[in-house]
Amino acid sequence: KLTRASQTYLFPFQLSDEVMLQPVFYGTVVPLLAWLTVKKLLLEPLELKRKEEAKEKLRQSMREKVAAARQEAEASLSLMEERFRRGRSEEEAKNGLVIELCLYGLLATEKGDLIAELAGWGEDAGNVPEAVDITKPVQCSVEHSRLVLWEGSKSSLPGVWDPCPGEDKWLLIRYTYQGTRHQIFCPDNDAVKLPKTAHRIIE
Repeated sequence: KLTRASQTYLFPFQLSDEVMLQPVFYGTVVPLLAWLTVKKLLLEPLELKRKEEAKEKLRQSMREKVAAARQEAEASLSLMEERFRRGRSEEEAKNGLVIELCLYGLLATEKGDLIAELAGWGEDAGNVPEAVDITKPVQCSVEHSRLVLWEGSKSSLPGVWDPCPGEDKWLLIRYTYQGTRHQIFCPDNDAVKLPKTAHRIIE
């Protein structure tokens, strides 16, 4: 259809006397299936590989930074050793807040649940390479049988370093209060206040 001034021209084009399914199939369905196949078998694996390579490059670039942060944190830990022993002894003597274990790092599954390697009370960080034991610095933060860690990354605490920069970290604290076992598992940036009845483990 062409309109010019006050005149309209119609040009009918007859492509076929009938609808032919075979050309329609090869012209629409086949290209679509071919695209989906290429996307699934070639493009998606390449994209996944690219992301993994980028993540590995980030880890490599961070290794020196992590090593320096760890060295600094360990120096702080050696200075707080006496404070840790004294504070823990005082809390144990009055049946107060005793940090039995505190781990920091990649501790969660994709669904946000605690990984199976740490399911039991007595498990430690030995089977979790991308987590660090920060029991001592956290115990040193306990005052009068109370612990308050404000919102923000726990890597900013004295004696703590970030084992995996750029990734979502979690905090696991197992503690006893008045002789009862408690546990809290939360994202890194969440505020933490202990003790709480909600953390009590029902045995």
